[in-house]
Amino acid sequence: MTHKKDVEAMRRIVQDCERQLKDITLDYERCQSDLWVKGSPDVALVRRSWAYQWASNTGNAMEIGVLADLEKCHSNTQDKTDDATRCRTTLGGWEREKEMEEMKEKNDELKKQLENQSNQPTLPQTPS
Repeated sequence: MTHKKDVEAMRRIVQDCERQLKDITLDYERCQSDLWVKGSPDVALVRRSWAYQWASNTGNAMEIGVLADLEKCHSNTQDKTDDATRCRTTLGGWEREKEMEEMKEKNDELKKQLENQSNQPTLPQTPS
């Protein structure tokens, strides 16, 4: 029973991770949108390192700030993706472990039944 509760708790954690991942992905998309609006359209299309270099060279603090936010959003998104993957992996392991426990319990139960049957004395057959 405890194991089933653990699996259910893990499922809730996975769902929470996925909700957080969805939220952070939306934040990341908003950051990209901000970068597009506040910065040059070229900046949104090139790699972040080049975009940051471009913003630094032009000295535009707003673009530097937006690019830093974009980098942070990207990092947070990756962290949340990793968290959700770890949760799913752990949950999958727990579910397999639970299935194996149940199979072992059924096997033990069948063994007991067989032992009980073999321990019962058989009546001698008398010729009729």
